[in-house]
Amino acid sequence: MRITVSFRLFGRGGGSDRAARMRKRRSNAALRAIGVDTANELPPLPADLGDRMKSAEEIAKRAVACACAADLAEAVSGADGDGGVYESAREDAARTVCGYGVGDRLLEKELSLFDGKYTDGDAADVLWTRESCWALCWALGLISELSMREPYEQCGDAADLILGCGTIDELLEICVPRSVDEILDMLDFYYRLHWACVDKTMHPKTRTGKVDPDVVCERRRGLQWIFDAGEDWFLTPLDT
Repeated sequence: MRITVSFRLFGRGGGSDRAARMRKRRSNAALRAIGVDTANELPPLPADLGDRMKSAEEIAKRAVACACAADLAEAVSGADGDGGVYESAREDAARTVCGYGVGDRLLEKELSLFDGKYTDGDAADVLWTRESCWALCWALGLISELSMREPYEQCGDAADLILGCGTIDELLEICVPRSVDEILDMLDFYYRLHWACVDKTMHPKTRTGKVDPDVVCERRRGLQWIFDAGEDWFLTPLDT
């Protein structure tokens, strides 16, 4: 199923309480249009959230680190105990991380894949963040839309987009970062869609369309991280 969300036609209202309320109304209307239940009691995003937005360079470095770690996680998941496959994949990923200069941007779970101290759960968690990375690609203007498809359909695309440049500077040259308002619009949409997915686990009658809740969660994680004060997005609150 393909669900495409675009907010380019919506008006902009700045970082005010009124703008946050308008954003909530637009998101709820967009969700209802695709058959997803909404919760009026779910509050607007904080009006000052846009003031915390990370720079394009910070976003790009996180995207590269994530893509490298996720590629390694995929190799780990398919190695079936073959140490040679793991070592080769680790060398390739480490070389790319070094080339882009993003070694200091790897998160604890990602680092565990590089030092061989990972668990199967770590590898699975890191692999899923390819969906978070795809949201960062959208925020950087590398893709035109965020569409809900089958899980992992776009996984390789993110790595190809990000890792085909060679350096962070070259990557930034092809980025057309989206405005803070547009990213907040998309975050608000995924925040409310995530609520519906969580609510459905407790109230099966809640309508969520045909979206994959894990994809929704990871997309929201990436968008939320852009405005979160912390660096480790596994620690970024995803309350609903």
